[in-house]
Order: sequence, then C-alpha cells, then structure tokens
Amino acid sequence: MVPGDTPPAAAAAPPARAATAPRRPVLVAALVVWAASVAVVTLRPSSDYDGQLDLVRRVTDWLVTHGIPLTFALVEALANVAMFAPLGVLLVLLAAAPAGRSARGLRLMVRVALVGLAISTGIEVAQALWLPSRVATVQDVVMNTLGAAAGAWATLVVLDRRARTRA
Repeated sequence: MVPGDTPPAAAAAPPARAATAPRRPVLVAALVVWAASVAVVTLRPSSDYDGQLDLVRRVTDWLVTHGIPLTFALVEALANVAMFAPLGVLLVLLAAAPAGRSARGLRLMVRVALVGLAISTGIEVAQALWLPSRVATVQDVVMNTLGAAAGAWATLVVLDRRARTRA
C-alpha cells in the first residue's frame, strides 16, 4: 500500500448517517400521503360514505347473528386505531435513530402519542364546527391517539429487535 492510500475496508464503509439520508424524503412523502388520506376520510360530509357504512353495518349485523361478536361500533373503533397507526410508525422512523426500550424510546412514544392526540383533536373540532353531518366524539380522539402510540410502540420493538440481531 502506498502512503496516503485508504485501506479497502475504510473506503467501503459508508458513514452510518448516509444510509438513512435517502429514506428521509420517502418517509416525509409517506407522511404527507397519510395526512392527505386522513383529511379526505375525516373532513368530508358523512353523506359521502352512507353507502359504504351501510354495507359495513349489514356485514357486522350478519356476523353478530352468526355468533361472531364483531359489531359496527367495534369495527369503527378499530378503524380509528388503524388509521393513526401509520402516523406512529412514520414519526418513529423519521426520528432517525432507533430508541429501543430505553427511556428515550418511551419519551419518543409519548411525543408521538401527543402528536396523534393533537391531530385527532383538530379533526374532531373541525368536524364539530364545520361539518354538521359528522359526529365529533371523544372516543375517536382516544382511539386515534392509541393508534399513533401503538404504531410507535410496534416500530420501536421492531427496531430494537433488529438492532439486537445485528449486534
């Protein structure tokens, strides 16, 4: 090796930060798509969804009559959780460094839940003020917040396990 040459191992190893840099715009784009989708679903008059909701009611009524306790209220609550879980996932991934089961991970999860709470509260207030055909409920806020927290928690668990396997 000639003086001044870089050893092959050092030249091949990219900095750790470089690996996450290209994915940040993708995550931000996904967050924008999520936000737009949630806005379309939650900030339109409920009459836009009457046909779809009637179908869900019929299916859940049929399931209940056949001994499967999947009511419309339960489906609606679970849909609110599922709608905000991607927010938790994306915000944790945007935090860039895996926090794992540390106090930092718990603080991150709490911050994500608070963001979910703020967004959901904003949606419900908008529904109450400007969409008389929609019913703003505290349950929706609670379920959306739980969804954001659940998405954050699941992502932290996966990142922690991945970091442990690599170590």
